[in-house]
Amino acid sequence: MPKPVTVEAPTGGHTMTLLPPRPDHCQECATKHEPDLPHNAQSLYYGTKFQMEHKRSPTWTDAMAHCTPEMKKIWVEELRAAGVDVKGGKVNPEAGRGKKKG
Repeated sequence: MPKPVTVEAPTGGHTMTLLPPRPDHCQECATKHEPDLPHNAQSLYYGTKFQMEHKRSPTWTDAMAHCTPEMKKIWVEELRAAGVDVKGGKVNPEAGRGKKKG
């Protein structure tokens, strides 16, 4: 069974523990996907774990780092078609825009 990720906060000496995902899900992003596909860059688990380990937010480029060049090309094309600035590090172009209902 995977071990929890524990880090000490930069100030105050507090620690944070992130419990591992379900065994049948990706252990990096807590999403059920095939190993050759990118991690879910929009996953709260992936974002939190990545931030804890790398001290920055993840990008789709990070989520695709383990993929083949062919797979990366497909995903970059589709993400761009969906309005995602992959090179600019955007994960969700709609985040924080406060869409109006109606």
